Amino acid sequence: MKIVLFDGIKSTEIQSFVDHYGKLTRRYRPLEIVQIKDKSQKKINTEKLKNFLDKEFCILLSERGTLMDTPSFSQKLKNWDLEGKKLCFIVGNAFGFEQKLEQKADFLLSLSPLTMAHEMIIGSLMEQIYRCYNILAGGNYHK
Repeated sequence: MKIVLFDGIKSTEIQSFVDHYGKLTRRYRPLEIVQIKDKSQKKINTEKLKNFLDKEFCILLSERGTLMDTPSFSQKLKNWDLEGKKLCFIVGNAFGFEQKLEQKADFLLSLSPLTMAHEMIIGSLMEQIYRCYNILAGGNYHK
């Protein structure tokens, strides 16, 4: 599984949070975090993600994506894993994604209908991924 971040993580507190949940998630599956520096001040386009779109099952985080509860997200991850998908979650910059890119993505996921700083989304995504795999493994983190 990959998580691709644009503009990286500037907050040391959020980086610590991401590192913590990354370590926990790696108990269940390999995880790679890729940070892409992008100073363009524009929406992210297909060209910037070509390498990922061609090789991975790309899940873009977008306010226009599908909202689901944690058990449903767990089931979705389980199904994608069973299908052998190479998952790649992509968290955009403050400007979001071009519509053409959203149409080309394999799945659009929304963690909240609220507009949030991308660093907060990264933290929430990491915690939810860990929570989902813990549920699937029969763990007791999710109550």
